Amino acid sequence: MVVLVIALAIALTTGELLHRRRTESADESHGGFRLDLLAGASLTLAVVMCSFMLASSWSTWDTAARDAGSEAGAVSGLFQTGSDLPDKADSERIGADTICYARGIIDDEWPRLGAGQHPASPVVDHWRVQLEIDIRRAQTHSTPFISSVPIADAARSQAHQVRLVSSTRQPPVYLYVLLILVCSAAIFFITAFTVHRIPARLRVPVIGVVTFLLVATLAVIVDLSHPYDGVSNVGPGFMQQVADASARDYQLLWGHQQKECDSRGNPLS
Repeated sequence: MVVLVIALAIALTTGELLHRRRTESADESHGGFRLDLLAGASLTLAVVMCSFMLASSWSTWDTAARDAGSEAGAVSGLFQTGSDLPDKADSERIGADTICYARGIIDDEWPRLGAGQHPASPVVDHWRVQLEIDIRRAQTHSTPFISSVPIADAARSQAHQVRLVSSTRQPPVYLYVLLILVCSAAIFFITAFTVHRIPARLRVPVIGVVTFLLVATLAVIVDLSHPYDGVSNVGPGFMQQVADASARDYQLLWGHQQKECDSRGNPLS
């Protein structure tokens, strides 16, 4: 955003200086071509590029929200499937592991997410491994379990990896650079080549409004392109709902709270 503000400020200043140096006759024609047409052409290009980038950024944000919801659904499915095991001890262990895994994602992994980053959460890794251990242990106790819980755990793992991959992606830097250059050129041409006959009381507000709209649009584009660490970010709300609902179900099913981890997913033993 700092680069954007500096670029547009330079464009405004340079355009205004050029506008003041030009005479009224310069606005009439230059080889049969009116220079104020450059303002319309450059602004049209800026609007088209902003529209494209805005649609792309919204798609990125929306995909991130869907990935977060899909992962939460997969974790909920694993808890429900594990709760159906005939062996009570297996059910309790896998249920507790799933709750702790969800809490680890919420409090330890989620704050690490951001474009270009590769989050590594030791808490989530601990419960992922513990889930695999307890699932293998349960396979020796229940034959019907073989075709249910491992499938649910595989869905959980796949949804988690999809979200991690999407959280590290970001648009190429050159797209932002090109967009800033186009918007700066549009502001420059509007400021420099609007005809002198337009009153300053009309010209200045128009330029100000156009500049503000371009800056606001670019700010929204940048923010939506970073769904996990922007202002309007995708939070762990879905996973929090799953963790809370699973904890309540655990207590209802087995008459006590899980004792494997604290409220942040940190192991207690």
